[in-house]
Amino acid sequence: MADLFQGSPYPDVSTTQQTTSTAPEWYNQFLSGLATQGQQAVQQGGVAGPSALQQQAYAAAPAAIQVGQPALSTAQNIATGVGTTNVPSMVSHSGPWVTCQPLSCD
Repeated sequence: MADLFQGSPYPDVSTTQQTTSTAPEWYNQFLSGLATQGQQAVQQGGVAGPSALQQQAYAAAPAAIQVGQPALSTAQNIATGVGTTNVPSMVSHSGPWVTCQPLSCD
């Protein structure tokens, strides 16, 4: 049976690394051709305009944004109120099991 550690170690491996800051020429040609075809399609009217449903959604967007404004204002008022709440007065409404002095609560 062969021993796991039998034999000699492999020689050191040296590696080289090349970097480049440009894409391969074939990729640049592909992107250039794709951009040219896209421009031609737009100029020749080969791109469909928005559908009636899309146009309706675009027209309704400004009003739809304002629908949430009352809830946002309410949340802002609540958050502001929490920051200015007098803690001892709030704790005093908690019931008889909590007693509060000006700077300490038991």
